[in-house]
Amino acid sequence: VLGLGDPVRDNVWPPTTGPTIAGVVNRLAATGDLGLATGDLTPILGAGEPDGPRILAVGLGPSASLRAGAAYQAGFAAAKRLSTKPRDRVTVILPAEAGSASLVSALVEGLTAGVLGPEVRKSEPNRRPFGTLRLALPTGHGLPRVEVERAARRGTIVGEAVSLARE
Repeated sequence: VLGLGDPVRDNVWPPTTGPTIAGVVNRLAATGDLGLATGDLTPILGAGEPDGPRILAVGLGPSASLRAGAAYQAGFAAAKRLSTKPRDRVTVILPAEAGSASLVSALVEGLTAGVLGPEVRKSEPNRRPFGTLRLALPTGHGLPRVEVERAARRGTIVGEAVSLARE
């Protein structure tokens, strides 16, 4: 999952991201084929190796006005889409714009609540929890890793509480 604000920044890539993926995303953004409004989902096909990672870009809205509500909404939309199939591992590349613990927490809250819908307790749920949810930091991300981990733990707890309250 790749969170993107509007406009797309060039430094959103963690060191492990290949130049092919960055090129595809930048090209889609330049041609207007990448949904950047809050909660827009764009699967990115044909980037990298055939057996490489599947990428889902999620819009965060205008970068200058990114708030916790938009981060939550984007996380929820991505999780709802991705949880329709069993997934061993989901990696979320934190947007460079998410430079505060509250934004990281809100994004993880949305990811958690989006997976744990009310139907999780049914005999055949429509959504399936991820095996592992991993956060990746882009180059130049402003938060120390320990703060990101703390915010992610808080986001998981709050997201689970939201899901329990909806039941």
